[in-house]
Amino acid sequence: MKGIEHQDLLILIGEKGGLQARDNGFCYFQHRMKSGFKNTFFIYSKQNIDIEKLLPFNKNIILKDSKKHHKIFYDADYLLLNDGYLDTFPSFNKKPLEKGWAPIVYLQHGIISYKRIFIFKGHYNGRIRYFSTSLKSEKNIVINTLQTQKDINQTKRLAIKYKIPHYDDFFSRNNLEDFYILLLQRYYVNKNSVEVDDLQALKKLILNIGFLDKRVINSGLSRHELLPMKKKNEKNILFFFTWREEWTKPGDDNPFLDIVQQIKNSQGIIDYANKRNLNIAFYLHEKILHLKPMIEKLFDGAISFVGHDDFSAVLKDTAVCITDYSSIAFEFNLIKTPVIFLQFDYDNYKFERGHFLKSPYEFNGSVVRTIDELEDLFSDKSIDFKIKHRARKDFLKVIRDYENFNKTNKFLDNVIADKQQHIVYCCYNIYGVGGTVQTVINQANYLVSVGYQVSIISMRRTSDTPKLQLDPSVRIEYLNDARSNGKFRTKMDNHLAQYSSKIFKKSEDLYDGLSLLTDFKLVSILKTIKNATIIGTFPGLCVNIIKHAHKSNKVIVQEHREFSSHSKEIQKTLLRKYPKAYKVLTLTSFQKEEYNAQGISKVTPIPNGLEDKFPLISQSGRDIQKKRIVSFGRLVELKQFNLLIESFAKIAKKFPDWILDIFGDGDEKENLINQIATLGLTSQVTIHPPTSLVYEEIYNSAFCALTSAKEAFGMVYIESFSMSKPVVSYDIGYGPKDFLVNEYNALVSPCFDTQHFAMNMERLMADENLLIQLGENSRKTYLEKYEISKVMDKLLKECE
Repeated sequence: MKGIEHQDLLILIGEKGGLQARDNGFCYFQHRMKSGFKNTFFIYSKQNIDIEKLLPFNKNIILKDSKKHHKIFYDADYLLLNDGYLDTFPSFNKKPLEKGWAPIVYLQHGIISYKRIFIFKGHYNGRIRYFSTSLKSEKNIVINTLQTQKDINQTKRLAIKYKIPHYDDFFSRNNLEDFYILLLQRYYVNKNSVEVDDLQALKKLILNIGFLDKRVINSGLSRHELLPMKKKNEKNILFFFTWREEWTKPGDDNPFLDIVQQIKNSQGIIDYANKRNLNIAFYLHEKILHLKPMIEKLFDGAISFVGHDDFSAVLKDTAVCITDYSSIAFEFNLIKTPVIFLQFDYDNYKFERGHFLKSPYEFNGSVVRTIDELEDLFSDKSIDFKIKHRARKDFLKVIRDYENFNKTNKFLDNVIADKQQHIVYCCYNIYGVGGTVQTVINQANYLVSVGYQVSIISMRRTSDTPKLQLDPSVRIEYLNDARSNGKFRTKMDNHLAQYSSKIFKKSEDLYDGLSLLTDFKLVSILKTIKNATIIGTFPGLCVNIIKHAHKSNKVIVQEHREFSSHSKEIQKTLLRKYPKAYKVLTLTSFQKEEYNAQGISKVTPIPNGLEDKFPLISQSGRDIQKKRIVSFGRLVELKQFNLLIESFAKIAKKFPDWILDIFGDGDEKENLINQIATLGLTSQVTIHPPTSLVYEEIYNSAFCALTSAKEAFGMVYIESFSMSKPVVSYDIGYGPKDFLVNEYNALVSPCFDTQHFAMNMERLMADENLLIQLGENSRKTYLEKYEISKVMDKLLKECE
């Protein structure tokens, strides 16, 4: 393949669902053909209006919905969209975005700042791997401002509810973070002044806003490489308007015809055109093409219609472009053609559609609001000099912002030069809560943020969206929609869901939530995944991935428990299957030793990692002398909160201004409440419901006290360390032994000695310097070993 610098990956490109070939998709396709790529294909339909352009490439065009289209779709390495997913997807009857695994490259085809769009990072189920922009300012909008309409509405509601002044028409990531800090400050002063759910909602809005930096490519537009930079004819005044819903209706009373009539009746416009031998030309949007005969009649035939066959001719022939808000002005800016924005309904446009500019006068061209203002502009004796001077200024403004102008195609070649690295997590229920779910989400969020293609296969779906904060850039596929007792399942799915699983052991902890439906769908979906790293998160699932995954995949076992904690039945299966995995990952070195002792050799301990939330939360202010101890966990015997309360009781009178806040729920709650009352601690010890603001509560405390009898790992210890708070704990086995260092980042007591535990709490309560020093060391421990990037670097090395 002479001239090709990259491997020839399988690429599908299309436009308008196969109906045209005239925009960025086709321009880039032409480039690939000229460059010698043989595995790039354009998807067309029989109704394609540009079929003649495609015929010279007959070996590389594929009829939409043909057998070849269906086959090649599943094998594709990338799908390049110009308008929407139908550009390259076959016409599937149901849930098309669940089909195939090829990442999407979205060749954005306008100028985003002029017209608000509601594409967001989770669009197309998180499958947009690359979103293209042209300008550096556009890239900033896509990364820091784009929201769904739902998120915009929620942000506005919260701003109104808490009386937060905001003067722009949109919110940025910085705005949301400032909003969150302000509410958190209020929450710390008076918890009743801010609802916990609203703080959580703001955190989710911050997570959702914008595309990830690694997913935005400032490539520019392929069609701009064909712009006529010289030899312009300049024979037309072009009127090019975007469409309005009311303009699409047939009939003589169409409002657009009133605007056309005003243009026809404008002596100033006609005189300007006649003096310069310019024709009046209209480019009609496809949605209002039906008005062409009536417009022609209004002008008594003295008008031309341009653009639908050859837009390059439109660019060459235009002396002045008059538009409303169309991003086509961008093209004219680049060839130094004067642009005038006639924004006769600006207030309605701003309200109904909106833009990302601070002012209407930031449009790159002269701006008028009425035909009269346009006439005044044209009547200026120095109009030609002024609009050409303005055109040169606009050109320089745009070109400085357009870093890859005339380099787009080569830039895109580099972007899609290599296959995506695809990591697939398989778990029980990503829509639920729990340590395993949080671990998967932490890892998935990090991996997408650094450029990986990440998918999650969830055996069950129990809510509309995940309860924990999963980045929408992560694709989710679920096997059993368990919402509303099967309301959203097909009849066949409901039938299969009635039968117990045949491929999972009955002693599996999660067996009751599995069924013949999950069996069938798990095996089916695993067969569709190739050349990926698949990570299983509980024993039965790992075993079935090892058994049924395609041989091109690397299967990673992510064990969250000790070997000895599994049933004998499951242990026997693990001894047979785990050695066939690419790697087995445990949380701690103690767990690794157990698996090694059973003859399972490829085992690596990799702890849970956490995203660093300290930089944001710490902006709320810091009170190191906060006289408050916090603890978290299920209120069950294993967690031994009765020992924590007993220990605190021994020193409570000595420290009457200190409080202990316990967050959790469970069978022991009533017993613990009674214990608090019996010990006379009701003014100092409170049991709160479980909280979603664990980090915020830890930050607003002096230290964390944990009395659990056993922890496989102990996420709350690391959460405390990440907030620069030391821990008082018992010297229990497994997890905490890997990171608790007595007198360095924690104070550790002999197991279940309440007197010693009380003494350690007292030391931190009485010695501020010790509290600060241990807090600094705990933060250092987190940053060196448990910050998410440190942990994921280890995991990625194991995947090599």
